[in-house]
Amino acid sequence: MKSKVWVLPGAIGVGLDSIWEEPPPGLCYLADHGEVIALAELDSMSEVVGLSKDIQVPRGPLVVAAFGWEPPKRSVQFQLDLLSVDEDGIVGFADRVTKIEAEALKNEFSRISTRSLTPKWGKA
Repeated sequence: MKSKVWVLPGAIGVGLDSIWEEPPPGLCYLADHGEVIALAELDSMSEVVGLSKDIQVPRGPLVVAAFGWEPPKRSVQFQLDLLSVDEDGIVGFADRVTKIEAEALKNEFSRISTRSLTPKWGKA
């Protein structure tokens, strides 16, 4: 079923004449065949993309979606971060990947690739 969303800025205003008091015939037809709601301001970016602030989404599916990849149905997506270890043994995220490191990672990705594991390389 196809749907359309119509946004009518200022259609429902505070202290203004509302177009819903005497709507034009075309607008009545649309309102009879759909749902009319007033939009409210959203508090955060999470709500803008349709996520509640309380919902934690794994980074793997978000990264896959951000790169526009279409994984097979029923697959599980993971995101891998390159880590570094400093002289004191403290683990942290690597700041940058050098060209040599990137080539080594791509080679490892092709080496571990199987029918059931498909590594993807992406730049953030």
